[in-house]
Amino acid sequence: MPASLFFLVWCEGGGAPTVPHKDYHTASREAKRLARAHPGHRFTVMVAVRGFELNELRETEYLGETETIDGAIPF
Repeated sequence: MPASLFFLVWCEGGGAPTVPHKDYHTASREAKRLARAHPGHRFTVMVAVRGFELNELRETEYLGETETIDGAIPF
C-alpha cells in the first residue's frame, strides 16, 4: 500500500521537523504561524518525495551468551 503524501515545516538552524501535515494548506498555515511567533526566522514548507526503510535486525554480542555482570542484568 502506498504511503500518504505529507508536508513538513522546517526552520534553518532549528530542530528537525517532527509534525507531518496532511496537505500543503495546513503546513503553510503552520509555517505562517511560526514565522509570526519567531520574527527573523524563515519557515519553509517541504514535501516528502521518497522514503526508504531497511528491515533488518543486526545482533552484536558483547558478553558470552549466558554471561552477566555480577549475576545481574547488565543494564
